[in-house]
Amino acid sequence: MALSTLNEMKKNIAFYILGFTYTGVLIFAFYKLHASAQIHKIEKQKMYLDSLTSKQLQETILEYGSTVEVNLKKDFIVTDSNNNAYPLEKIIKDKMVVYRLNETNCMTCVEKYIPYLNAFAKKIGRSKVVILGSFSIPRNLFLTLKNYQIANLAIYNLKPSYMQNEKIDLTNEPYVFVMDNTFKASKVIIPKKEIPQLSEYYKQYLFSSQLN
Repeated sequence: MALSTLNEMKKNIAFYILGFTYTGVLIFAFYKLHASAQIHKIEKQKMYLDSLTSKQLQETILEYGSTVEVNLKKDFIVTDSNNNAYPLEKIIKDKMVVYRLNETNCMTCVEKYIPYLNAFAKKIGRSKVVILGSFSIPRNLFLTLKNYQIANLAIYNLKPSYMQNEKIDLTNEPYVFVMDNTFKASKVIIPKKEIPQLSEYYKQYLFSSQLN
């Protein structure tokens, strides 16, 4: 084979390799650009949906948070970690933030809200935040919450039978509300771990309320 023919073949091979490489780079660049545009579009849509959902839930808090019934009674008996028993009127003597949970709740959901309870305690004082659980074996409530980073908040167990037929407890979700010594609940919400904006809004909402 002539040297000129061999050189020509090498040039052609180099050209094809370069062509394929260039085409590959263009395809990759196009894919990256398209993917980036799609991601940006998805993020914008998610931000819009999150904002819309949060806005709707904010309105729900403002409009309906004081109409949801939480039928706690003054004479309900609660127990602490040492099994000391108290009527609930001895615990809720002032306007307080109350966090309700029971043993069948999603414990991940429960844990996700703990930082907000700690924030409430820091802002308005630990004495104005209380956790009321309902576990059939009270010791399990305290053992469960011991694993979470709780800022030395008051924790009591309420017998499950007291609230087992209440509509809000039948949702099987932990919930938060404000209650004073008249035992009228207000500002009731069910936090959603998937929508942290709601919990953040509720925190700011309570901070701006007359709780301290």
